[in-house]
Amino acid sequence: MTGTHHPVRPTWNPVEEARARAQAAAAAQAAAASPAVKRGTKANAGPTDASRGGGAPPLYRSTLPRLLVSVAPLFPIVLFAVVALMKSRGLIVEHTAWDPSSSEDVTNYEVDPSVRMQVTLFALFAMLLPPLCWGWWTIVASLNARARRRSAGWPWTLPVAVLVFIFATVWTRIARSSMPQLEVPLVVAAVIAYVWAVWGVLFSVRKSARAIHADDRPWTRLIWLPLVAVGATFVLFLFAVALGPVAIIAGLLPIGLFIYAWFTLCSAMASFDRGVRACDVPRDTESLPAFMMGPRGTR
Repeated sequence: MTGTHHPVRPTWNPVEEARARAQAAAAAQAAAASPAVKRGTKANAGPTDASRGGGAPPLYRSTLPRLLVSVAPLFPIVLFAVVALMKSRGLIVEHTAWDPSSSEDVTNYEVDPSVRMQVTLFALFAMLLPPLCWGWWTIVASLNARARRRSAGWPWTLPVAVLVFIFATVWTRIARSSMPQLEVPLVVAAVIAYVWAVWGVLFSVRKSARAIHADDRPWTRLIWLPLVAVGATFVLFLFAVALGPVAIIAGLLPIGLFIYAWFTLCSAMASFDRGVRACDVPRDTESLPAFMMGPRGTR
């Protein structure tokens, strides 16, 4: 048929298409690198969303309790320094009196009434801060690990152990007067709860560290360190009995073990938090069969 015009299709040029795609990619990269886009991305991202796994639950903040646990051993040193300063200024008075029962002079310390409440509160704060911060970090870190891996340890191990210990201790005091037959079982329950609050929590955190593929060796060292400290103390006691004042030099060993445990704990907590942030796979993928975790199964 004459007089009919058909549109002419342009000839496909692979070079031109590659050049256009490269220009578009360069423009997108330049736009993404601009400060305005970066600020918008940071504003849209949640402050606790440390996941890049797509659908993984957000993480709880664990930096503050970890830092408080790291500096907590310094508070008793500060407390001793404050007591020494108050004693030098006369706010703590030393009294020596004769005790007829022991036939010896007994030294008593009296705090000035104007600062007694402040000193008491500061002492309670210095004593309670380490266990409270340790419990805070343990729960938060275990919850974060549990959000990433179902095989992580139970987050509430420490609170349950503490509650059992408090319950058994209180009822032991009550049973001494009203129910003496229950005193021994309650003491055994309190000892078991105390041991579980120390070692059970370490085992649980080490299990979580292994689940998120963090370094679990510091936690293993912390598990064995109390036993090493007990053995070293026993050996030092034997040396003190045999050698007398010469063995006082060996008293530096407990101080060295304490410093080593402190640095090991700080390293273990930092490694755990890094492992949680690096674990981007949502916890639901762990329940999938192995053949569904491949390239074809995850499309």
